[in-house]
Amino acid sequence: PEAIHLFAHSLGTVIAYDTLVHIGRDAGSLIRKNDPVHRKIKSLVSCGSPLNKIRILANSAAQSSQSDSPEEVIAGLDYARFDDTAVLPNDNRDFVWLNHFSPQDIVSDILTQFHRVRDPDTQRDDPTIPHEFWTPSANDLFTAHSAYWKDAAFWRENFRLLEILPTE
Repeated sequence: PEAIHLFAHSLGTVIAYDTLVHIGRDAGSLIRKNDPVHRKIKSLVSCGSPLNKIRILANSAAQSSQSDSPEEVIAGLDYARFDDTAVLPNDNRDFVWLNHFSPQDIVSDILTQFHRVRDPDTQRDDPTIPHEFWTPSANDLFTAHSAYWKDAAFWRENFRLLEILPTE
């Protein structure tokens, strides 16, 4: 494929983010920074994401040394992988992150913990800032978390924003 657009939902957004942050950075990475696959990754589309909560826990864990610290909330999670130093790849400066949320979805949030300052090199908004989209169809407390996938407007908007045309 010419471009890779990664769509993730719920806890899958945590896995996708963690994977993207560590591509080419860890000794055990299967995809290296100079790998053609790495250059083809153009976007992360997250919906129903708990990443804001994870980063809050990560930052709290980094500041806490008490026995009842947030580290015990999710056993085995390496919080350093989600703290403020973790950033998405943007070597080609063409990566975009779209985040879909709903106030009725108790898992999702606006990803305020990931909003960064302007890119110092270009003086433009850093493209790794999640662009936030409220999904109106996710309006019922009991079904909001899974409503994204069934919403035709959600798909149309993503295809438009990412300049993707669905194939027949």
